[in-house]
Amino acid sequence: MSNFVRKSQFRHVFGQPYKRDKVYESIPISRASTENNMCAVNPKFVAIITESGGGGSFLVLKLDQYGRLDINQPRVCGHKQVVLDIAWCPHNDNIIASCSEDTTVKVWFIPDEGLSAPLTEAEQTLNGHQKKVLSIEWNPVAENILLSYAADDLLIVWDVGAAEALLSVDCHPGVIWSASWNPAGNMIGTTCKDKQLRIIDARSGEVKSVGAGFGSGKCQKIKMLKNDRAIAVGATKMGERQYRFYDINNMETPLTSEGVDNGSNTFNIFYDEDLNMVYLGAKGDCKLLYYEIEDKKPYVFWLSLYTPKDATKGLGFMPKRGLDVNAHEVARFYRLVDRGLCEPTSMIVPRKSELFQNDIYPPCMSIEPSMTTDEWLKGANKPRKDMDMETLFKGTSVAAPAKRSSRLGRSTAASTAPANSQPKAEPNAAPVTAKAPVSRAASNPPKEEVRGGQETKEQKNQLERLLAEVNELKATVKTQEERIATLEAAQD
Repeated sequence: MSNFVRKSQFRHVFGQPYKRDKVYESIPISRASTENNMCAVNPKFVAIITESGGGGSFLVLKLDQYGRLDINQPRVCGHKQVVLDIAWCPHNDNIIASCSEDTTVKVWFIPDEGLSAPLTEAEQTLNGHQKKVLSIEWNPVAENILLSYAADDLLIVWDVGAAEALLSVDCHPGVIWSASWNPAGNMIGTTCKDKQLRIIDARSGEVKSVGAGFGSGKCQKIKMLKNDRAIAVGATKMGERQYRFYDINNMETPLTSEGVDNGSNTFNIFYDEDLNMVYLGAKGDCKLLYYEIEDKKPYVFWLSLYTPKDATKGLGFMPKRGLDVNAHEVARFYRLVDRGLCEPTSMIVPRKSELFQNDIYPPCMSIEPSMTTDEWLKGANKPRKDMDMETLFKGTSVAAPAKRSSRLGRSTAASTAPANSQPKAEPNAAPVTAKAPVSRAASNPPKEEVRGGQETKEQKNQLERLLAEVNELKATVKTQEERIATLEAAQD
């Protein structure tokens, strides 16, 4: 049998929805016509685009704020028209960006305790598009670099800290359907209404490679993978949904392609860089498919699928540092459902052992960026900063938080520990808009004299939390030692 069945530790991964008491209820999910996920999550918050009477808004809830939504729950509501996409900053769990039909991109600061009142004043407002902004995505490794694309057929790369457009790419003859950073943060893959796939240099805007997309005129999407690979999804002229796997240095012919089904909805692609797994899920579907990627033929290996009871309206994908390592969770989705629910769903590898599983938890991307905005602009290419996932495993070590300065005018606590062990971020700075660009130095004034007392208090609170966790760990170790001694005595 071993000659016919491919060995993989992820062959038996299964989806397990949270119990009803851990579900977010009564959410007025937006009815906007968009192929975006409508939901974004990180280890602190879940954000959901909502329907609103006027303008555009989205909801931000703490992860433990489940249950029925308060009708007066404060929202982020600074856009003048419908919000189309939201994205959490990968290097600061309190920063989220949003884009809207009002042609703007806005960047918001969310305090650790969540919102106590409607948030209308953004940290930054980025003006540069002439039509509705369709989607946004943060650079995975460089600090404060964001891309956006709009119905004006432009793709813009922003320096969020200075509210300046670094690059405007005008090589698409039609509407851009999707855009994706590569893991190194120096290339962008796009799909377009002209059915062409493009690989673009993120600093110069030069088109490096072009390939033919799918035959159908429906939306097509691309996700950049590591090792100069990319995967695209779309449909043929006959309506069959497919995926195609590419070498980004030669997009003319895919390395492999395969039909999936005859569904009518467009897949969204979710990529786990650490385990090299790809998940495909679409709005309106009742299934989530997952595959494993290898750098040898046939490259893409089918694993399994998860079939929930209700059709999906949107999906949020949790960063690896927010997973429950003790439950052998390798991915977590926050699934929006028609009944106004946001249902967390864990993807779990079945294991009986209670020990840390090294084979399914390699080092994952840290919250720390690997380079500053200036370093990225000067052409630097640095590998991402990793964290050891064993620091998330109960009963081992506790990750020490690290302080770093932020280009958004605040000092941010960046920790590889779970969100509940992170210190609070500093209060917001005054917003700066792109209508009158300011220098980077002006956008980040010195605040040492003002912050001195507050940082001392923060450090004291942080030390108290760490001491409490150490005492809890000591108690756990003592309990385990007693249990072992009891078992040994019983065997004797």
